[in-house]
Amino acid sequence: MTERALRVYVPGSAGDTPAKREENLAPLLAALAATGHEVIAPGVDHPDAAPYQDQAQAVTSSLDLLRSADYVVIPPGFETSWEATYAELLGLKVCTLPEAADILGA
Repeated sequence: MTERALRVYVPGSAGDTPAKREENLAPLLAALAATGHEVIAPGVDHPDAAPYQDQAQAVTSSLDLLRSADYVVIPPGFETSWEATYAELLGLKVCTLPEAADILGA
């Protein structure tokens, strides 16, 4: 495990409600938080069903959070998400859930 706390971004499906995203991601988010890392999960943290006109702001906010991360942990099923692609284009460290266990101690 790394010595300092890292900012770890975890994407979530925009097609689900925040409650469903939290349910699906809860084990991963809890494991990362238990290691002392700062977990960024905008798919869980954003308010439910933002009006359409607020979607541009939500995406802009997610991009800013993604850029600020030390790692992007991609849960199963999100390997082709825009967050994974964008993180790789930015040169951010991207890892899968099994890799996160080794790298981040989760």
